[in-house]
Amino acid sequence: PDGELDTAGEQDALPVYQALLLSEGVVSREWIDEQHALAQAVFDEALALAESSPFPSAETAMEGVFA
Repeated sequence: PDGELDTAGEQDALPVYQALLLSEGVVSREWIDEQHALAQAVFDEALALAESSPFPSAETAMEGVFA
């Protein structure tokens, strides 16, 4: 529905908790930015590996899938 993502974004716990930590002086903006950059780098590396990996064969595609 229209606006659903906007509402979900406003209720996202991560930005709310981040704002609390900043307001209480527990962490600095610089620390948060460093952690975000680190997480982004890990994600980018994993994405590059996934995109450069060959597709599995049909015989093994479902190995290790439990859902």
